[in-house]
Amino acid sequence: MRAYCHTREKFLDFVIARMLSIEEKGTSGVSGRDDVVWHNVVTLVLGPNPNFSAGGQRVIELDYGMTEGVVRLECRQALLFYTLKRLGLSKNDVVEPPESQQIVLKNASEIIQYLAASGD
Repeated sequence: MRAYCHTREKFLDFVIARMLSIEEKGTSGVSGRDDVVWHNVVTLVLGPNPNFSAGGQRVIELDYGMTEGVVRLECRQALLFYTLKRLGLSKNDVVEPPESQQIVLKNASEIIQYLAASGD
């Protein structure tokens, strides 16, 4: 769950299962529209792992619906960390063997700035 944290005075992600109790403290005067990181959309450019053979790369292109070797995936900046982790791309510039990492993030250098701004 994403919400405004009165203690840290910023929007954060919270795990509902870890909440032991809640209480109303009044309004914060902060609107969900103020959560810039939530409203900012980042485009991930994904491609086949370059360690695949040409034929292997073509198979991955077909599996992921890639055009000219890439597919674009839009993601909210606030969800970027979770999306990269889910796709197995959370290791920054490390390219694993194709058997364990079929796709790579082709615009990693652009995306890193959004992770830093999100605090991840």
